[in-house]
Amino acid sequence: MNNKLVRQAIAYMIDREAIVDKLLLGHGSVINAPIAQQFWAYDENAGTKYVQDLEKAAALLDEAGYVDANGDGFRDTPDGEEWVININYPTGNQLREKTAPIVAQMIEEAGIKVDLRQPKEMSAYVEDLTNNTEDWDLYLIGWSLGSGDPDPSGLWRTKDAYNFGRWNNPESDQLIADAITPPDAFEQSYREDKYSEWQALFSDDLPALLLYATNKIYAFNERVHGINPMPYGFNHDPHLWWVAE
Repeated sequence: MNNKLVRQAIAYMIDREAIVDKLLLGHGSVINAPIAQQFWAYDENAGTKYVQDLEKAAALLDEAGYVDANGDGFRDTPDGEEWVININYPTGNQLREKTAPIVAQMIEEAGIKVDLRQPKEMSAYVEDLTNNTEDWDLYLIGWSLGSGDPDPSGLWRTKDAYNFGRWNNPESDQLIADAITPPDAFEQSYREDKYSEWQALFSDDLPALLLYATNKIYAFNERVHGINPMPYGFNHDPHLWWVAE
């Protein structure tokens, strides 16, 4: 997984639209950057939109030297050894538990042997991600947002506690720092530019493939106007709400 071409190839194996349509029953959307779509910093066009493209995936693996050396239908390592990637996932979230086998099947059908591990309870799972750095190849995890700011610190900088994938990219660290460092960061347009650059870098280096963002469904009386939910909650700027006669 330390080979960018391999990471990109796997991204092209996953039909994220199908997952949204069939597993989420349409109640979600494909997302191409780890910034919520409702935030002003999200740039839909900043990076690569990884749609399922098995020919492109195959070409990338060929370039990386992962070919089917023995004709068994599965790709081998550049050294000619059997190649098996493992996928870890936790219990406690039905959507994630159903997503893991789908992702494993898509990868295996594209020519990579997969070992879908038995899921673990979440606390043990996080402990493994934190400590067992050599034991897993791919893992599933989900994040919710608890802030009104799109700053990705906490997850994606080299020394962040929740950077379980150990993404170490000095250019990424610098862009995140630039986007939150005054005085330039007082200008939202400046921050937008920096976050756009960062999303393009993230999409290319691809430390993670964002599968989907699930919808939150809220109900309110049609007489209430001015409601504009944010990713972290429904109660956003309630002082702007008003009720029609």
